[in-house]
Parts: sequence; C-alpha cells; structure tokens
Amino acid sequence: MNLESKAYAELNKRWKATCRLVIGGEVGELEEFGPWLSELNEPDFHAKSTSGKDIALPSSNYHRNSRFTFLDEVNFNKKFEPLGINEIKDIDSIIEALQERFIYCGNIVLGNSGFVEKSTNVTDSFYIYKSNTVEYSNYVGFAALTRYCENVFGSDVLGYSNYCIWGKYGFKNVRSLEFMRCQSSYDCYYAYNMHNCSDCLFSFNLQTRRNVIGNLELPRDRYLAVKKKLLEDIRETLEKNKRLPNIFEIVGNDKPKDARLNLKPKPKAKQDMKEIEDAFSTVTGLVLQKKLSGLDNYANWLKRNVGEVKMEKSALSGEPVLIGEYSLSSVMPRNRLISEEESLVAGELRIQEPDAGRIGLDNAREILGDVALFPGEFHFGTNENVIECDTSGFAFNCYRTSVARDTKYAAYSWWPKDSEYIFGSRIVHDSSFCIKCYNSNKLKGCFEVDNSRNCSGAYFCHNAESIQDGLFCFNAKNKAKAVGNTEIEKEKYVSLKEKILAEIVDELESNKKIKWDIYNIGQRM
Repeated sequence: MNLESKAYAELNKRWKATCRLVIGGEVGELEEFGPWLSELNEPDFHAKSTSGKDIALPSSNYHRNSRFTFLDEVNFNKKFEPLGINEIKDIDSIIEALQERFIYCGNIVLGNSGFVEKSTNVTDSFYIYKSNTVEYSNYVGFAALTRYCENVFGSDVLGYSNYCIWGKYGFKNVRSLEFMRCQSSYDCYYAYNMHNCSDCLFSFNLQTRRNVIGNLELPRDRYLAVKKKLLEDIRETLEKNKRLPNIFEIVGNDKPKDARLNLKPKPKAKQDMKEIEDAFSTVTGLVLQKKLSGLDNYANWLKRNVGEVKMEKSALSGEPVLIGEYSLSSVMPRNRLISEEESLVAGELRIQEPDAGRIGLDNAREILGDVALFPGEFHFGTNENVIECDTSGFAFNCYRTSVARDTKYAAYSWWPKDSEYIFGSRIVHDSSFCIKCYNSNKLKGCFEVDNSRNCSGAYFCHNAESIQDGLFCFNAKNKAKAVGNTEIEKEKYVSLKEKILAEIVDELESNKKIKWDIYNIGQRM
C-alpha cells in the first residue's frame, strides 16, 4: 500500500468513527460525501503541472494560462544566468525576460508532516486529504484554512476543534455538525452564532445555553428524545442524498413576520482614520521607499485579489450591517440579516414548546421562521479603533478588514493574524509591514509575495523561503540580493530595486494602481 492510499484509508476510518460519535452511526465512505463537505469552503485552485500531474493550489487567484508545478518537482538548487543589461529597461522587460522562471507551485507540504494527499499548504500535520492551508492538525478531510484541529471534515476557517462535520468559521468546537460562526461549543447541530453552548439544535445567537431546540430550553430527557429523532433523520438523509441541506437552505430567504427585538442602544466606539492613514504612509515609505497618502484613493487596487467588506442592511431595522467577502456571505439570506447589536438580544426569540417535539429537516423552515436570524458582523475580545471591519478579535487600528485577529494597523485585508502594518493582503500571519501579500507566514517588508515564508524585503516572489532581499524569485530558498533566483552584487541589486520601486510609485501616484501583481506576471505571453 502506498502512502497516498494509506492517507485516505486512515481518513476514511476516522470519518466513520466521527460519524458514529457525532450522528450516532456510519453513513458511507468518505469520498462519497466530498462535494457536500467542500461546499462553502474558501475556493482553492486545481490545474495540471508541467509534467501532466494534478496539482492543488490554495487560492482561486491564479490564472489558467500560467504554468504550474508541485513541490516534489522543484529544483531549489537550479542555477540561472543573471539578466543582461539589455534585459533590464523596466518592469515589463524584466517580466518578459524571466517568464520561463515563473512557475507556480502547489501541493506544498512543510515541516513535520506526513500522509498528505491531494492537498497543499500543509504544515506540521498528518493524514490530510483534499484540503488546503492546514496547520498543526491531524485527520482532516475536505477542509480549508484549518489550524490546530483533529478529526474534522468539511471545515473552513476552523481552529482548535475536534470531531466536527461541516463546520464553518469556528473556534474550539467539539462533536458538532452543520454549524457556522460558533465558538467554544459542544454537541451542536444546525447552529449559527453560538458561544459557550452545548447540546443545541436549530439554534441561533445564543450564549451559555444548553439543551436548547430553536432557542427554547428543554428538560434534558425531552431534549435527548428530540435529538435522537433528528439524528435518525440526518443519517437517513445523508445515506440517501450524500449531503445535508445547510441552515441557509433550510430556513430560506423569507423575511421574518413577527420577530421583535428589545434592542439595547450601544455607544459608538472610537473611530480615528488618522492612525490608519499614518500607518499606510509608514508602510509605503518603508516598502516602496516613498510615503503615499490618501488610503481610500488606492482602495480598488488594495482590494484586488483580496475581497472587500460590503455594506448591507438589517432586515428588521434597516440599520447598516457589514459583511466580508467570503464563501458564506455569497449565500447568506439577506432577508434574515441582522446587525451585531441585534444579535445580542436575538437569542430571546424562540420557537413554541409544542413545535420542539416535531421539528425536523423537512419542517424546520416553517417552525424557525422568526428565530433564524444571521448577523454579518462578529467582534470579540478587546478591539480599539476598528472601523468598518466585519469580524475582529483583539484588533487595533484596523479598517475595512475581515477576520482581523490579533492584528494592529491593517486595511483592506483578509485574515491578517498576529500581524501589524498589513495592507491589501490575504491570509498573512505572523508578519509585518507588508503590502499585497498572500497565503504566507513570517514576512517583513514585502510586496506582492505569495505562498512564502520567512522572507524580508521580497518583491514579486512566489514559493520563496528565507529570502532576504529578492526580486521576482519563484521556488527559491536561502537567497540574498537575488533577482530571478540569481544572487547579484549588492550595489547592482540596490540600484535595480530603486529603479523598479520608482516605476511602481510613479504608476501608483498616477493611476492609483499598478498593472502587475504576483498572479498575473506568470501568465503566458
């Protein structure tokens, strides 16, 4: 048996064990449920490598007419000739000269990892199948953006969780199925926006509750009886259809008829754009060698390849609601959207007691009509000067950023975790002073860098590791003062870098955007 088949075989065993634990019985082979488990995950990218093999990459930003390889095919020791003087007129000429070196790498497995199949961006993890961006986790299938998890299937942006099926945007959840936006909760099924809850079915916007159906708390024995019937329904539906309807599909998009909330006014938090504007000038001064001002003038450029925070309205009050651009937002019922302030009291809405005994997948829509409400914003922990950010936790001086977690000075970004001074970037962790960077860790002073780690002063680099001052480096390690993977003299490097940055700044000041990015420089010309 080869390693790939062993990876799936072990995952399949774990899938069946998880089903027995979570829904009371097995329903079939893991692969049969792949399409359902992958639904609403952040989109990845699949292509053919230059050798004709299937390859997975962690983002949908790549272009089909680029060239691709996977990690095992990369020769990090390959030598390239330095560019000639006639090949360096401007950025266009450099990109043209280096075109054959621009090959995007997928199926990346790093650190102490093993038994990884059809996955990419996997770090210090074991038994991973058809997943991307998995860190410090074991036994993960059909997942995306998963950290510190075990025995999770169909997860997306899930952390510190165990024995979960189809869980999206969660933290510290155990033995749960079909849940979204839940934290520190156990044994929850069809739940949305739950915090410190356990034993909940078809429930929404609750904190510290247990034995609840449709937000109605029941005696333990009655709750267990309803749960037993629901799990039988779930198993039967899964065996027959190989998927379950998600909670959005179940409740539909009809506007609630009788939902009334006792809203408690909340004082407006501090909003000071000067702190963030100053940070933008600081970052551009460091990374581009010229301070730029007027952050919003560059909004369209910064949002490119990142997504944006959009303004919607509460279905109950018409008050503004922020929603970040992610997979869940594309299907969230707009006629059931509420603000975060409204969600704090929406847990008071509950179904009638007679309905608790008869609720199931087939009739939940009519029963949950005035209970199923979905906030688009989530803020937890201490946040200060967080402006137009839909999701944040322990964030300071952030603007129009989604999933700003343990972050300072960020704008127009998506999930900049444990980072500071991050602009126009997506999934950049443990990093600082970065502009337009993606799917990377431990970057400093970088610009248009993707799928890289432990780099500083890198520009237009992909799959780079431990690059200290590099321009247009693809699939390179341990380089300093390098252009197109070739190290050059310090004086020549500094001179070329200054020339390139002057061209970038001139284009930015004139057009508020630039033509090239890390994803389009590799397109075949």
